[in-house]
Amino acid sequence: VQTANNPITGFFNVSSNLKLVTRNAPIDVGVEAYHTGRHWPSTLRLATSNANLNATLTLKNTTEFGLFRVFAQTYNSPVNVTLLESPINGHLRVEAKTKNAPALLELDSAFEGKFAAHTTNANPSISLKEGVEDPVGDGRERFVETSYISPRIKGGSVAWGKPLSKRFSSIAGVATTNDPAVIVL
Repeated sequence: VQTANNPITGFFNVSSNLKLVTRNAPIDVGVEAYHTGRHWPSTLRLATSNANLNATLTLKNTTEFGLFRVFAQTYNSPVNVTLLESPINGHLRVEAKTKNAPALLELDSAFEGKFAAHTTNANPSISLKEGVEDPVGDGRERFVETSYISPRIKGGSVAWGKPLSKRFSSIAGVATTNDPAVIVL
């Protein structure tokens, strides 16, 4: 879907790629996306400018591993991306970006990998949800490591059962300028 000066709202259920693009109008969507192995990886692109971008995502796989790429970007308005569900052992690359407005990326409990929050003229932060349970129900311990990579970049890693190793893992990032950048785990 591509438009200009018109909002994009609603719920989208896709088994391949999805591209939602507008400008000067908000995007407020829910997306349920499936990785079926036919499209490698399944890619979601959400883009606007001068308007809010709010996306709630459910990512599922029908193969052994779910591979997804998510790019959400606006300018001069907040970006809020919430990952409600992602595949166990999935490989995700999730990016949420804006300029001159707050940026928030909330990841689900199945996310295992590296993450970073980047901003200028404000503080990046990582927020941990309380009571997060093992997504496979085995009672594994959750390992979260965070540190400042630079004064304006805070990053780290999250994994279940043991600290993140060099194994196949996901990547998530949130970025803005002049406002807070926040990742919620």
